[in-house]
Amino acid sequence: MAEEMSYSRRSGPRDRRLRVGTAERDAVAEVLRREHVAGRLDDTEFDERLERCLSAKTYRELDDLLADLPGEELEPRALWSPRPRPLPR
Repeated sequence: MAEEMSYSRRSGPRDRRLRVGTAERDAVAEVLRREHVAGRLDDTEFDERLERCLSAKTYRELDDLLADLPGEELEPRALWSPRPRPLPR
């Protein structure tokens, strides 16, 4: 049985202009379905985003479809650390 892929805007290549494959599009489509069921996307917006998702060519295009939805993204304050970090040698 194949394991379902998940999509994260924090993982994958740094260069978000790189092309995506079917697995990445399918993973984002699943996120959009979950958000639609949760009531965060109405029928029209879900249909529009799903269409854009299935025709997306780059990671940036997929990222844009999820940018305004809650997810695993860290709050900017969570990235800040009060302790100084040692400098590399």
